[in-house]
Amino acid sequence: KRHVIKISFALLFLAGMIGCSASRKMVKSPQPLKKYNPEAMDHIIDGAIADIMGSPKDAIVNYQQAAEIDTSSAGVYLALAENYYFIEELKTSIRLAQKALRIDPENVDALELMAACYEKLRNYRSAMLVYKRIEQLQPNDLQSLYRLASLQIVTRKYDDALATYYSMVRNGLDAPDFRLKVGNLFLQSRAFPQAEKIYLNVQKQYPEYQDVYLALAATEKARGDTRSEERRVGKECRSRWSPYH
Repeated sequence: KRHVIKISFALLFLAGMIGCSASRKMVKSPQPLKKYNPEAMDHIIDGAIADIMGSPKDAIVNYQQAAEIDTSSAGVYLALAENYYFIEELKTSIRLAQKALRIDPENVDALELMAACYEKLRNYRSAMLVYKRIEQLQPNDLQSLYRLASLQIVTRKYDDALATYYSMVRNGLDAPDFRLKVGNLFLQSRAFPQAEKIYLNVQKQYPEYQDVYLALAATEKARGDTRSEERRVGKECRSRWSPYH
């Protein structure tokens, strides 16, 4: 049975699919066929089996052995990077993803993995730079654009996030509920003007979509509550500092 599995993985490899390991989004990029070292391929197959069995540490051992034999495979370094990500060794994962990118500079899977590591490390600036690189390579990658917009909102780059939203719309974001989801991120961060712009954009294109009217009402209420609180605080400060108090 193990022999049959190895043959199956070998066929996948020879078809060019092992050039990029299974990514978080399970995206495969066609890779040119090449003559591959049989010993290295044997380690890769064992690593892939360990992946399937949910044993990242065993997978790392096998992929590392493959990388020592063949240093020219971006897929091997990416497979290593992914497994280090799974065991929370994020800086090592980034370093290995960068190795994969030196071999294949347009490997979007490696870029996505790096961005995920930077997010976990709360290095939002680096994560946003990586997502912008993905946007250059794949403008219609709505998931990466959404992550970019989320981080821009977290870091209070509201106008940049709004621009990212419009980029998502231009590149195929036509689901009103998903558009509303982006607006809600602004609303939760109390960025009312940007939230309102998104809701009005949805309302204009989808006037029958009822949820957008609720979102607009929620924005107005939140904005009103903020204004009321500002007036209350202002009144309290004036009272406290009044010479007649």
